[in-house]
Amino acid sequence: MTDAQLNEIALRACEALTFDLKELGVVAEDPLMLPAVRIVVLDDATYGAVTQAPGTYGVSYAGDGAYGDAIVVPESGTKYVVDFDDTLAHELTHIVQGRVAPNNYYVTWFLLEGTATLSGTQYGMLKHKTPTDFVPGYLVNATGADATLTFDRYGLEDKTTNLGEVGHDQAISAFFVEYLRVKHPRPDAGAGFPDVQSRLMQAMVQVSDGADEPTGFAAHMDGLAEEEAKTAFTEFLDATVGDSQARFSGTLFE
Repeated sequence: MTDAQLNEIALRACEALTFDLKELGVVAEDPLMLPAVRIVVLDDATYGAVTQAPGTYGVSYAGDGAYGDAIVVPESGTKYVVDFDDTLAHELTHIVQGRVAPNNYYVTWFLLEGTATLSGTQYGMLKHKTPTDFVPGYLVNATGADATLTFDRYGLEDKTTNLGEVGHDQAISAFFVEYLRVKHPRPDAGAGFPDVQSRLMQAMVQVSDGADEPTGFAAHMDGLAEEEAKTAFTEFLDATVGDSQARFSGTLFE
């Protein structure tokens, strides 16, 4: 790649990270944010072999002491700016999660991937007026059973076995977080938690510090129990099957 192309990638990454930090409620001056993040661009064949994730747009890796945090992307993916910007926002969210809540292996995958996938969608809407392309397709006909499946398969372990399952579970997880952002009823407070990304980030910090996830979730969601939220979301999907207006109104997918 040329120096100009590499500079463009660096600038896009900085813009995406700035967006993520604001949504997650993390200040850029936090010492945890000081180490640089490497963006590694590989030819498509090497990318597939190294990441074992051919067909994806990017993968993030936490630093291991010898090397810092990195995002690895296939060269072909950098040519499509909409998908590339989405990928940067998604993977950089994982980098921030890992730095601020380093013991996040006690956080469920549906929250980790839900916040990251929603970040990509939010940034895509901001930059290009389009949501993450694979997500809406999984949401149109989703039922409560899809949510139940995702909550099970994306628990403390990632039980997905192929890209189709990954796409399904990331989409449902993102819509769960979006449901919390704009849909979930709140007594005396209308509907939704506009700052849900920041709230969930703080819940992850609490879990990283030793609390269990339900405790951290309730502490930063005004007492809302995680199981109650999951049940409400499952019921919401069942109640809006075939009614896209009711399902998507007020969301990023409207």
